[in-house]
Amino acid sequence: MEEEEEEISFEEQLKLEELERKKREGTLTKTDADGTVFEWDDNKKAWFPKVSIKISAEIMRKILKSFLL
Repeated sequence: MEEEEEEISFEEQLKLEELERKKREGTLTKTDADGTVFEWDDNKKAWFPKVSIKISAEIMRKILKSFLL
């Protein structure tokens, strides 16, 4: 039993180290149940949806199109 607890603690430590590394690199993300990807903003201490360049371009195209109508 003690050996199993040590193994769990080691696995937990690895996960924590990975999270810290991702925070330092600014790549901490999570995926919601609906598939939305969120990025952690350490300055604001909050999760924000990650918007790709492709999605941004599509949104801008729609906005510009609505102004031209």
